[in-house]
Parts: sequence; structure tokens; C-alpha cells
Amino acid sequence: MVVAAEKLYGPYRWGRYDVLVLPPSFPYGGMENPNLTFLTPGVIAGDRSLTSLLAHELGHSWSGNLVTNATWDDIWLNEGFATHLAIMDFEVRFPQAVLDTRKSEIENITSKQFTAAYFKKLLQRSVNTKTWMSKGIYESRAKDYSNPFRKMVYENKDEMNAVVGKIEDNQFIQDQFKELENFKKTVKELMKKFEG
Repeated sequence: MVVAAEKLYGPYRWGRYDVLVLPPSFPYGGMENPNLTFLTPGVIAGDRSLTSLLAHELGHSWSGNLVTNATWDDIWLNEGFATHLAIMDFEVRFPQAVLDTRKSEIENITSKQFTAAYFKKLLQRSVNTKTWMSKGIYESRAKDYSNPFRKMVYENKDEMNAVVGKIEDNQFIQDQFKELENFKKTVKELMKKFEG
């Protein structure tokens, strides 16, 4: 897995990489550290089907430990790159499944099947996906405000709000929801053109 990750992100700079499986009381799926990843025992499977969590934590060896975000506002960069490695790990381990899925989504649609109703269905899927993404952005930020590690850094909630701001005032989240509403409006207008 390290060799595959190096092909994507460059040399692994931490020397040795180990994994320590902790007792079931470990409260997280995984936690990366330079040279060592802590994992919950729930990821142990004889068929190696649950390696995406390990790939994610390994990804932090580059994005998180080697290079990191300047502020907590940009933690999504660390998590995004680590998640990318987990996705790439899945695609490397199950290339035929990925290929079959993509082929069936693209190649099996004939011109007769690509109707106005089908197009509207695709548009609705795009709205659902964008809604899911916007909700995920909000929830990702919201968990930062309830995270005990973050809370212990500040004396109280007022101090935390003074430093990181209130979630309701987060410009990135506001922009995402504004963009979502504009996207929904555009899709609604497109769907009207296909009615009739």
C-alpha cells in the first residue's frame, strides 16, 4: 500500500510505517501519526476488504503530517487528499468493479433510452448529489464544534467562537448553500424546458 501511495504522492518520508490495532474501546476508526497508524479492531477482515480506512490514514502521511493546513478552516484539504487515496486504493483493488460500473452507466444507454424523462432523472440525481455534498460540508464543520479535542483548547464556547467563529457565520458554508439554491433553480428551469 505504501508503494502504491508513493506512485500517487511521491516518496514516503517517514522511514518505517507501522499499524497498531487498539482495543475495541478506541473511539475512532483510525488515527494517523508519523510512522504509526492506530486502528480499531473492527477493520480486521480476513479478505482485506476493509483496507480503505488504512489507506485513508496512510494518506495523512503526505496530507496532514508532511504538509498540513494553515488553520482549522482548511482541515478539509487534509481529509480530502486522504480520502482520495482511499478511493484510489479501492480502484486499484477492484478495477473491474469500477470499470463495470462506469461502463454500465455510460455505454448501456441508447439514444432511444435517452429521453426527456431520463434526462430529468439525471438532473434530479445531480441535485440530490449537490444537496448531499452541501449537507456533508455543514456536518463536517458542525462536528468540529462538538469535537472534545477542539473544545479542550478553549476556555469556553465564547472564546472558541471568537477564535474560529460561529458555524452560522461561516462564509464557506453560506456560499455552498447559496450555490446549492442557485443550482436547484437552474435545474428547475432546465426541467421546465423538457416538460410537455
